[in-house]
Amino acid sequence: MLQAKTTAEQLVEKYQTSDPFSLCEQMGIPIVKEELPESVRGFSISIKNRKIVYLNALLEDIMLRQVCAHELGHIMLHRQHNLIFMMEHTLYVHEKFEREADQFCAALLIPQNLLKEVSTIRELAMVAGVEERIANLRVMMEQ
Repeated sequence: MLQAKTTAEQLVEKYQTSDPFSLCEQMGIPIVKEELPESVRGFSISIKNRKIVYLNALLEDIMLRQVCAHELGHIMLHRQHNLIFMMEHTLYVHEKFEREADQFCAALLIPQNLLKEVSTIRELAMVAGVEERIANLRVMMEQ
């Protein structure tokens, strides 16, 4: 949890933004929006050491932001891992990587000062524009 939070905070400090679209642009990571199967919100891949984020164009803008932050988390935290290969061809448990990417997303999209301004997880999620599970992860980081 600490690595995901620290990495997100370092990016925000370096690039002076917590917007995942802006971060990807400044880091030279292309974002491709395509109609994907309904069960796929997004994914990131590496082709010849070039990272690319794919987002499902059918998602609403607010969810696109969250999914982009999640995929950026994979890029920043899991550079050495091919998660798609691992999921398809190994018995390796990938939930750990998904949770870490969600923690990165939560730390990136929900600033610490916002935690003091709201009283419930639902309110935090609404104000931050994320799912409640992401808001809950952010609260857990501070405990």
